[in-house]
Amino acid sequence: MAKLPRLRLAFAAASLVMLATWATADTVTFPPLEESIPPTSATHWIKYKVLGPRNAPFPVILISTRRYKPLGLLETLIVLPRRRYDIVARFTESQSTDCMHPLPTEFPWYTLGIFERDLLTPKCVMPQTYACKYLWDVSKLSGMSWTAAELKPINDLAASMKCPQRIYANGKPYP
Repeated sequence: MAKLPRLRLAFAAASLVMLATWATADTVTFPPLEESIPPTSATHWIKYKVLGPRNAPFPVILISTRRYKPLGLLETLIVLPRRRYDIVARFTESQSTDCMHPLPTEFPWYTLGIFERDLLTPKCVMPQTYACKYLWDVSKLSGMSWTAAELKPINDLAASMKCPQRIYANGKPYP
């Protein structure tokens, strides 16, 4: 129970920093928020994280074949059976031509970092246009049959990145 007040305090601190500087700056430097390190038993995982300047905290998505407790305030864990995880992993691998090579020294707004089995070095970094298309395509992958609960964090990330596409759950626009 002691963790909940600490998370609330971190969120309150980030909110105060944002409000105090919002009127005078285009970007805001947020205090570092805790991020999960998947346990060693979770050998198959992918993490989506927005890199670069920000004017608000962005959600972080973790996709894994193992359930564990995310530490981060804005982290969401999507647990998938290995067969469905492999579909996402293979698709991600197939999109390597959309990754930025070489990596810039500073990332543009709404750049998506895709991490897999390494938290320090992104497997792929995509500019906003490609990232939005990637998230849209992930939400439509054949054989995934995403539930509304699984699509919600993907939709939240796409919305926070100002992606123009709407992600749908069961044929209806996600709220």
